[in-house]
Amino acid sequence: MATVLLLYTDIKGVADNAVNDHMALLPIAVRSKVAAYKDQHAAKLSLYGVKLTERLFGAMDNRNTLADIVYGKAGRPELIGSNLHFNVAHSCDIVLCAGLQGQRIGIDIEKHTFLDIDLYRDYLTQNEWQNIQSSENGNLTLLSIWVRKEALFKAAGIGISEEMAEIDVVDGTPVLQGIQYYLLDVDVAPGYCSAIASDSPIEDVQISYVDFLAG
Repeated sequence: MATVLLLYTDIKGVADNAVNDHMALLPIAVRSKVAAYKDQHAAKLSLYGVKLTERLFGAMDNRNTLADIVYGKAGRPELIGSNLHFNVAHSCDIVLCAGLQGQRIGIDIEKHTFLDIDLYRDYLTQNEWQNIQSSENGNLTLLSIWVRKEALFKAAGIGISEEMAEIDVVDGTPVLQGIQYYLLDVDVAPGYCSAIASDSPIEDVQISYVDFLAG
């Protein structure tokens, strides 16, 4: 059974020059990742994902630093040779970073917003599609399913692919590339859907808000 530490923050109110002010302090690989975002808001989300990751390392008594981060398949940040697994997600103004020891982890978050449901059909199983069609709020049901799928594929280190249409996240515990995963919906912020995936049953999620603007 796994205990997940989940840190989150809200970047609303963060100054537009925050990225430039912090760039020189970041290791080269991490700096390049943040700099790749040309949109200023996206760059701020990436930066505060890094800042949350640094906080997570400290909170979990991990000896690794940001300089130890490498970017693997699908651009997923990870630590080579470490027992700590972590993942970052963001949507609108909310940024999450979740970690646990010894087990794979993926996390995703999406703001409640209108989606063109038909555009997602090719990534859904028949069961998932029927759940959406029969739901009183198909849009919200799609968001709930989508964050589970994203969290699952991030835990496996895989990007969005047509394989999503073969993996059902509504019922049971999905198996992806021969590994069984466990999914958990988490309520982090009002107006958002979020979910965690791990290859170990999730016993507890410790959620903590980090206010970078305080003081």
